[in-house]
Amino acid sequence: MRRVAFAALTWFALGGTTTGQAADSAGDKRFEHVTVKPGDTLWSISQAWLKDPAKWDEILRYNRLPSSDPTVALPGMTLRVPIVLAKKGRRAATLISQARRVEYRRRDPAKWKPAAEEMPLYRGDSLRTFDGATAQVEFDDAQILSLGPESLAIIKPVARDCDVELQGGRVFAGNRRVVTASARITPKTADTEYSVTARSDLSTLVEVYQGAAAVEAQGKTVAVSAGRNAVVPLGLSPGVPKPIADLPAFAARAAESEGEAAAGRARLNAGARVSRAASATAEGVNAPGDMDALGADLKRLAIGQPVSGYHVQASRSRDFSGIIFDKFYSIVFDKSDSAGAVIRLRDEDIPPGVYWWRVAVVDLLGAELPFSEPRPYTYAPADKKSDDLAAPALP
Repeated sequence: MRRVAFAALTWFALGGTTTGQAADSAGDKRFEHVTVKPGDTLWSISQAWLKDPAKWDEILRYNRLPSSDPTVALPGMTLRVPIVLAKKGRRAATLISQARRVEYRRRDPAKWKPAAEEMPLYRGDSLRTFDGATAQVEFDDAQILSLGPESLAIIKPVARDCDVELQGGRVFAGNRRVVTASARITPKTADTEYSVTARSDLSTLVEVYQGAAAVEAQGKTVAVSAGRNAVVPLGLSPGVPKPIADLPAFAARAAESEGEAAAGRARLNAGARVSRAASATAEGVNAPGDMDALGADLKRLAIGQPVSGYHVQASRSRDFSGIIFDKFYSIVFDKSDSAGAVIRLRDEDIPPGVYWWRVAVVDLLGAELPFSEPRPYTYAPADKKSDDLAAPALP
């Protein structure tokens, strides 16, 4: 709805035609915004922007122009070009959210202006945040980049082979390639998440939260794995990767970078290699339940009904689109006539971290009842017994 409202407001601001208005309401179209330069014609803009320049007349539907002749020079204005008609690669990213003062600068003209949500960012455009400000950018492949306060970044710089050139401040990069004055950072796995800080002395700090990243400088490359960081002084090779001193605090910053107002520290007692549940709220990330709480949930689900087993699932996402653990456990009766299911998570290949968990009861007839509401729990086994869940079958 926010994108639709933005397109409608832009139409009124630019003075669209009745035909364009009807098309907008019918198709929820989004637009590139093209600045007309001296000498530009409808035909030259179509050649530069459209996948099929012969469709130049489509631009007439969304803009009020002084002439329909494609060879007539246009006055200085901003044209709206439907994204579905535009060449791929013209738009590099979209500013999807911002807090407090954020400014942008086009390659041409080079003037800083206030940024706005849903605005397009093209190759070579710059973003800067001020004190206490943050911004989130979505690339055309849906990857997210988050800028911290007092940061300056160039999006898809034309002269450099990277996704972001960080000139100051901090970015939480996800699976993006970042360059600074002293280093080049390349994610090594599809699920890599890391932050880069460009310091005032032009050194670079790389902190990897998940996956792994290659840090290159002065002809040397070091691999930085999850839970570790590396410092690159200007003009020197990368330092030896070291454990992040306060991983829970770093995890909290990671949650905050994804739009969560994470206050305090995330309680991730999982050692060096951790994973965090996607879409967890700030409260959920900062204070997830531990596995004892999940065991208590199992007992509550069994109250008042005979149980033959449990179906336990864990996922990185709340909608369980990416399930990492999925198993049935049957009730076992022992010689003392007591019954229970012992869920030994230590026998499973589950990396320590915070995940969404849900449980379904299986009754005596083998019918599976609905899953419980997903909840984030910390899986951080400290010894051989801590990750066993006792799930009783009540008479």
